[in-house]
Amino acid sequence: MKSIKTVLSKELYRIFKDKKMIFSIFILPIILIVGMLTLVGTMAENASSDVQKHVSTVYIQNAPSEFKSLMSKVDSNSNGIIFLNVNDDTSSIQTDILKEKIDLLIVFPDNFSKSVTDLGGGDLPSVLVYYNPSVDYSASAESTYVNSYLEAYRQNLLVTKYGNINEVKLFDIQQSIVQDEAKATGKMLGSLFPYLITIVLFIGAMSLGIDTIAGEKERGTMASLLMTPVKRTSIVMGKLIALMILSVISAAVYVITMVVAIPIMIKSKGSGMDLSGLSIKFTPMQIFELVVIMVGLVFLYVALIGIVAVYAKSVKEASTFIMPLYFVIIATGMMTMYGTSVTNVGLYAIPLYNSAIALKAILSGDITMMQFVLTAASTFTAAGVVTVCIGKAFNSEKVMFNA
Repeated sequence: MKSIKTVLSKELYRIFKDKKMIFSIFILPIILIVGMLTLVGTMAENASSDVQKHVSTVYIQNAPSEFKSLMSKVDSNSNGIIFLNVNDDTSSIQTDILKEKIDLLIVFPDNFSKSVTDLGGGDLPSVLVYYNPSVDYSASAESTYVNSYLEAYRQNLLVTKYGNINEVKLFDIQQSIVQDEAKATGKMLGSLFPYLITIVLFIGAMSLGIDTIAGEKERGTMASLLMTPVKRTSIVMGKLIALMILSVISAAVYVITMVVAIPIMIKSKGSGMDLSGLSIKFTPMQIFELVVIMVGLVFLYVALIGIVAVYAKSVKEASTFIMPLYFVIIATGMMTMYGTSVTNVGLYAIPLYNSAIALKAILSGDITMMQFVLTAASTFTAAGVVTVCIGKAFNSEKVMFNA
């Protein structure tokens, strides 16, 4: 135990005395996340402002006089609106919409006003709207003209035809939301946070783990350490525990930064969303489950990175070998973003994947005790098995001295 503590202290001291390492673990993540989210928020706000300032180029064919009058009342800015006669060819306009030269084309059918006035149970006349949903300017113009102009025109026609449109309504719809606010919040967090947590935990352990083992082998300091009168199992445990501590600290920096920065970005004008009413509350049991799963996941990540670094001859080689594992971590995290709740208990026995779905289930309050115990047991067991393999590799002169 004393030997493990000695190796642990050595590793932590080596990290914390290195100013560059401290910067990369504690400061750089904050700069990157805040900078990235600020940039995204700024770009979204600029894009929204640009769309609002844009004067749409809109062609309207065979527009009724009432519709033209209504448009002038709703919006006095008629720049960019071109009215066409009923016989004008619109095929080239549709092509220009595809080429992003024109934003919108609205076509009223022939004798539209008469068809609406004489409507008596026959087919409804159709107003055709052509736009390009993949272009922001065109999509914005479509939303404005359909939801504002055409809807207002439809309401006016109803008033003209029936006098009071309230008398035409067959029934009202009154919606009442019945939900558990805590569970609703947890479900929203559960679609995003498991992915973020699994990724940041792995990133925090990856660079440190590669440098701690493969880096020391490449620099030759590992050989000197192995020659000391310390059990190699103690060296393994000391290094892995140090990596776990540093990985948790690094992940905590990432998570805290995201928790603080994401709501700020979401509240920006360009995002169109506001989480000011969001209430995040966890029960003591949820906190306990989250801690256990995250500690087990860190232990497994550190062990997997350690086994890769042990068999690598250099930092470059270890970085190459670890990429497939990195993609697996990304894939397991993404599965929780788009998948539904997992009820198959057997899936909670699959290392890596089980931690992601368990984190999602914990946040949404859906995890059962069986699922939690199975996830924790399989994760810690898998990490223990890999740790034993690392210990055996440390006892191999061929592996440790790149013979």
